[in-house]
Amino acid sequence: MFSVYKKEVQSFFYTPFAYVSAALFIFLFTMMFNIAISKMDSSSIHFTFTEIFYDITFYFIFLVPIMTMRSYADERKFGTEILLMTSPLSVWQIVLGKFLATMTVFCFMLLCSAIFPIFTSIYGSVVIGQLICAYVGFFLWGAMFIALGLLISSFTENSIIAAIIGEIVMFVFLFLDQF
Repeated sequence: MFSVYKKEVQSFFYTPFAYVSAALFIFLFTMMFNIAISKMDSSSIHFTFTEIFYDITFYFIFLVPIMTMRSYADERKFGTEILLMTSPLSVWQIVLGKFLATMTVFCFMLLCSAIFPIFTSIYGSVVIGQLICAYVGFFLWGAMFIALGLLISSFTENSIIAAIIGEIVMFVFLFLDQF
């Protein structure tokens, strides 16, 4: 499992994908943070990050399928799926290695966003319980959508098709509670 994890993490971090994704995430997080601060009135003394995480989920739906689209689709496209299946690893170890590698990139992005609560707590007041719940909820949301993206990527050989289907399915899941 560690070999699959290492290969996937290296493929993320040896290319500019992880860094561009993190920069895009921080840019969107900064925009949402500035919008939330501008909406605050002077009478409120606590700042909550739950609104920012709620707003950024819509934009993050475009990024998660791109993170997961090539996981299995490229393995099938380049013929390396046979090498994986004939390796001494079981199927669940391969799946778990790919999932944990994608979650590592996701956690890297979440870690980059931790600077906002730190500075907010230095210069203002942050409700720690809500902050922890927001981060845990966003982490679980990301884990669910990464698992869904990996599942969709395993169904197709074309990574673009996997990304498009992933975005459609994730939009359905995001707006499912409104029906």
